[in-house]
Amino acid sequence: MSVARPYARALYEAASEASEADAVLADLEATADLFDAVPDLAVFLNHPAVAPEPKHEVLREALGPRVHGLTLHFLLLLLDKRRFGALPEILQAYRAMVEEAAGVGRGRVETARAMSPKELAALEEAAGRWLGTKVRLQPDVRPELIGGARIIVGDRVIDGSLAGRIQRLGRQLRA
Repeated sequence: MSVARPYARALYEAASEASEADAVLADLEATADLFDAVPDLAVFLNHPAVAPEPKHEVLREALGPRVHGLTLHFLLLLLDKRRFGALPEILQAYRAMVEEAAGVGRGRVETARAMSPKELAALEEAAGRWLGTKVRLQPDVRPELIGGARIIVGDRVIDGSLAGRIQRLGRQLRA
């Protein structure tokens, strides 16, 4: 069982109580970006042979003035509990909680080829209009769709793929 959800839930509750849920989300995303840009930093912070004090110093130096105090305390707690490696999963769970509270639906968009960020944003907007809520879509490349897109949000499916159209045409011809 993943530890990400309980940690994310605790952070979300504390951040919501302080009316800082969005700020903490931005801090966590910036922290993840920093670790992507400087992978050695994450290796150092996750290394079991390094004592907690030098890790705290490095983390405070790297993030201290740039992040909300709640975020910094949470990251230091992760270091102390040796759960810093779970940060990507915690971020994902936390983001889902913030989006859910804001009424943002999550779904998946399947396409035959990779989409640009602009295309993804346009599909999110169109799906949001269709569903009557804001939507965040996770892209998934499925070459068997041939062309077009299939959007899945909860139990609702918008199939605008070429493969879907061919299947529907085949059913009509058989009927």
